[in-house]
Amino acid sequence: MSEGVFFRSLRQRVEGQAALDEGSCKPERAERAELRRRALARATELGWPGSRDEAYKYTSLTKLGSVPFGNSDFAGIDDRELSHLPEGPLIWALGGQVMPSRARLDDLPAGIRVKGDDEAMTELHEQLAVDASSDFLGALSAATIQGAVVVDVDANTEVDVPLTVAFLAPRPSMGADHQSQAPRLLVRLAENASLRLLEWHDGTSARCLSHPLIHVELAAGASFEHLRLLEDGPNTEHLGRIRVEQARDSRYRLWNLALRGSLSRSEIEVALREPGAECELDGLSTARGKEHRDQHVLVHHAVPHGTSRQTFKSVLADRGRGIFTGKVQVDPQAQKTSAEQSNRSLLLSETALAETRPQLEIHADDVTCSHGATIGRLRDDALFYLRSRGIGTDEAKLMLTTAFAAEVTESLPEGPWRELAESRVRERLATLLQEEEQAS
Repeated sequence: MSEGVFFRSLRQRVEGQAALDEGSCKPERAERAELRRRALARATELGWPGSRDEAYKYTSLTKLGSVPFGNSDFAGIDDRELSHLPEGPLIWALGGQVMPSRARLDDLPAGIRVKGDDEAMTELHEQLAVDASSDFLGALSAATIQGAVVVDVDANTEVDVPLTVAFLAPRPSMGADHQSQAPRLLVRLAENASLRLLEWHDGTSARCLSHPLIHVELAAGASFEHLRLLEDGPNTEHLGRIRVEQARDSRYRLWNLALRGSLSRSEIEVALREPGAECELDGLSTARGKEHRDQHVLVHHAVPHGTSRQTFKSVLADRGRGIFTGKVQVDPQAQKTSAEQSNRSLLLSETALAETRPQLEIHADDVTCSHGATIGRLRDDALFYLRSRGIGTDEAKLMLTTAFAAEVTESLPEGPWRELAESRVRERLATLLQEEEQAS
């Protein structure tokens, strides 16, 4: 295929990074340079996925090929205020690169280790090699990665204090107008370990392509609670991917809140590899204007006695669009599987659009599996009831919309996480309703 604007700028960036790698005296950096070039060739061969690709049927990315993304270099110090984030250990990554001067890691509990950038990428070499030969986004990440975070928790270690990883996009004044970043996070929990982690993405007004890749490995009996808060900038295309591998009796709990950004796609893949594994996935997305949200979920039950539950919701205003594709795959040997899936969308305008595709692929006969999907609007009788109790129309709409989202936010553990999520969601919903009222 011919090399377009995006791939020309990408090639320049990758060659620049490869030259830096080759100029290092470390052998692993020289290997990384060759890996980058292989990944670049793979990404260029495949090209941006479009509507002809079944997985991207409703979220074509081909238009991004005309944008000269690729320069994530920046200068200066970012003094962004993060006071709204919970107290406790903090990892700060700017443009995908860890900023040690802004981290709060002095009080890390015993049994947890955090590595960043060079040390982390060395540990990720095998994973990057696999990604370099995989699909487009995997290859793109392997070609352009500049930094990474690796979090390890030792066996039988219960980390009581939540860890926050903040991925921030550079401000427009810090570099080119068309930013690109490839954040990478690897979380590994040993046997019977537990961890709570907040992954926060913040954007700016600059045009930005952010394609984070999160990999989670849970050993037997491990428990991981994972809150993702996506508050990207208004001109950000966020193409995130989460891959989770679960061993016997492990538990993965996810809350994926995609609240802001021009385009946001969350690919969530969970594999239950050993009996007794359990995952619970909750998601909430909001969109206004021409914003686009896509939540693409695959839960793979590969063995017996696995449990999964999915609850994904969206609130869409103006011409906002929400896509949900959720698949539960149950292999022939995965008897005694229990799987539930629910997707509900709330439309605040006549022009908002929701697409839902719940899927069950079941090859075993002794299972309990269900799915359901609804798309609707605020009920007139509910609004009338609240107004008859002296509540104004605007406040009544906000109460009902917040109640719709509460199934996701109220499932968070009590404390700072829930307070943060409820505050950010309510603020976002109030903005959507206010803009709808002004447009009507």
